[in-house]
Amino acid sequence: GQQLDLMVQPIDLLPTLCELAGVQISPPEPLHGRSFARQLMTGTGALRDHVITGAHLNPERVSQNQVPSRASTPFLRSGSFGYTPIGPTGTPQLFDLTEDPFAEKDVAPANINIVSELHKIFLQSMAETGADDAFLKLWTTPRNSTTGGSWARDYST
Repeated sequence: GQQLDLMVQPIDLLPTLCELAGVQISPPEPLHGRSFARQLMTGTGALRDHVITGAHLNPERVSQNQVPSRASTPFLRSGSFGYTPIGPTGTPQLFDLTEDPFAEKDVAPANINIVSELHKIFLQSMAETGADDAFLKLWTTPRNSTTGGSWARDYST
């Protein structure tokens, strides 16, 4: 019957469960997640200043450096802002989630500096969690805000 205002990601679950169970594991590669066991036990504290929801991209298309025909767009939450590097017109979108909790009003055009900052955080976070160069390259190509960018075709009617 309690809740904790804490930003976590699915990759944080395994380290948390292991810590709570007192289990030490030695995976072949380091875990990218962070345990939030302390926050659960004390009911206070922060774990992350941003989180990203996942996106599935076809590895073959990414390795061939092709824009996938269908993919779920990543969404980064940082503080009161929600950011996606690609919206329905092929350009980044930014939402003030305090004023717009359902992310319906794009405020990116009036907040270019915040968009740029959150895009850097997005790329850094993806690199830190093991995204390969082909994946990162897809998100570093500048988008043309007047033509909608190369991703806009996924949203045509």
